[in-house]
Amino acid sequence: MNFFSIEFAFFIFILFIVYWILPGRYRNMAMLAGGYVFYAFAGLHYTVILGVFTVSSFFFGKTIEKQRERGQNPKAALVSGILIPLCTLFVFKYLDFAIRVVSDISNHHFNAFQIILPLGISFYTFQVTGYLIDIYRGHEKAEKNFITYAAYIAFFPQLTSGPIARTKTILPQFRKARDFNYSFAVYGAKRFAVGFFQKYFIANRLGEFVDTVYGNLPDHADGILILTTVFYTLQIYFDFCGYTHMVTGISALFNIKLDENFNAPYFSQSIRSFWARWHISLTSWLRDYVYIPMGGNRCGKIRSSMNVFITFLISGLWHGANYTFLIWGALHGAAQIAENLIGGKKIKDSKGIPGLVRMLAVFIFVNFAWIFFRAPDIQTAITMISRSMNGLLNLTGSIKAAYLFLASFGIRMWIAIGFAAVFGVMDYRLLHGKKVDFTNRLRTPARWAVYILAMFVTMLLATGGTSQFIYVRF
Repeated sequence: MNFFSIEFAFFIFILFIVYWILPGRYRNMAMLAGGYVFYAFAGLHYTVILGVFTVSSFFFGKTIEKQRERGQNPKAALVSGILIPLCTLFVFKYLDFAIRVVSDISNHHFNAFQIILPLGISFYTFQVTGYLIDIYRGHEKAEKNFITYAAYIAFFPQLTSGPIARTKTILPQFRKARDFNYSFAVYGAKRFAVGFFQKYFIANRLGEFVDTVYGNLPDHADGILILTTVFYTLQIYFDFCGYTHMVTGISALFNIKLDENFNAPYFSQSIRSFWARWHISLTSWLRDYVYIPMGGNRCGKIRSSMNVFITFLISGLWHGANYTFLIWGALHGAAQIAENLIGGKKIKDSKGIPGLVRMLAVFIFVNFAWIFFRAPDIQTAITMISRSMNGLLNLTGSIKAAYLFLASFGIRMWIAIGFAAVFGVMDYRLLHGKKVDFTNRLRTPARWAVYILAMFVTMLLATGGTSQFIYVRF
């Protein structure tokens, strides 16, 4: 069930009505049922995996807490608890890749199983793993009510692509009674509309361009490949950020607040800053459960650098079981190590021309790394890079070729680019603490007229493209 289907609109409407009609003590039960109905549309058998993860982590969470209270060492319970989701994730996501690696190393072909990845398994694997580790560390209490816990794990807005739910911020909201909040619901509807526009109008338009070029690289001039790389950088941002806006908005309809996942990442002046603003829930998860347990920066420079590099390799591998994702993670890891060796935390944002230069340098590096993220294989990535370099040597011809090809996509592409620039300005202003919501100054009827008109224009112009979000496949 995708967010752009009639089925989803009907599902949200029914669940919203039922949820708020029911007495407070039954609302988690309604949310739990809604989560499994939503997930069943991806495959009824996948709900079994979600259920096993939920039951096992609930049981091991209580076991770990009991052993802690008795003065026993709960490490065995922790290891057992996290091995269930991690081994399952390995089988579904990494087994075929492991077979491929062995085949490449041994120069002998082994047949892959071609296992289909369950929707969202990477996200809720990290969610239940983090929950158990938090209890083991004594940072959180094990949930005693199974319905409450199961509703938290199966919360459908963030189930398939995050943000990765953290125990300390999301689970407490399921533990307490929630009343309908009109202002928060209106805020949620606005966030959903913004996300819908970003995904369906901007990301999809840019995605058409990117997919056309990647579909047949030899047919396109070198300059077009340069523009393709930039467009993918924008596409993945508006696709994933749009998704985050939408799920944040849907959650607000049920008076549940999700953690923010983006904060103008493309205006970063360092790779460290970029990762503090891009996919924040994943960055913080890897920091708390991978980087810090390995020693973080509390050891020598060499060991600390290795910790950074391993963390980014895991980040790359988490995104996809492919050599290209490992290279993407390695590039970001190496860049952050270089920053740490130069100045580490002492590197501060600069103003004026120096700040713009650093911002541009980071943006160019991120664009370059995204090539490996998007390319289906290393050879395609190398072709993109080498031909883009050739295009830079003939900049005038590249600009002309890119413009002519871009013009072939029609006026909707130009409008999408214009709105991408508008959102860029809005992100920059928000980053510096300036409000951009002019509709708050309008009276209620005029404000809703603007909302309805904006949604109508979006649906009118945003035809074509895919309703699939990029991060859903991870």
